[in-house]
Amino acid sequence: MELSLLRSARLGLEVLERASRRSTFYMSETEPMENERTHVCRYHSQSHQRPGTSLQTRKHARSSHEDFHIEVSPGTYKITAGTQDSQQQTRVVRINAGESMNLTFHL
Repeated sequence: MELSLLRSARLGLEVLERASRRSTFYMSETEPMENERTHVCRYHSQSHQRPGTSLQTRKHARSSHEDFHIEVSPGTYKITAGTQDSQQQTRVVRINAGESMNLTFHL
């Protein structure tokens, strides 16, 4: 069982590292369509989130920052963020069971 957990943890880290290498750029913000609003309310509201560990970035009201909310299993993670015009920033964090963490990257 321990080997299975190690393999699962390794796979999870690979997925996170792959995702961190991808970058998404938005040309403009548009209003969500009705079906998108319904989907978000139904599946992503606080009442439907499973209890667990979360890693979250916060959006500042008067800035152009993007928010990301990621739920992960306890463990150590390397998170990298960057934009087209800035250097990438990387943080290594240790998340314990039931713990939430907010990260802010100044890009």
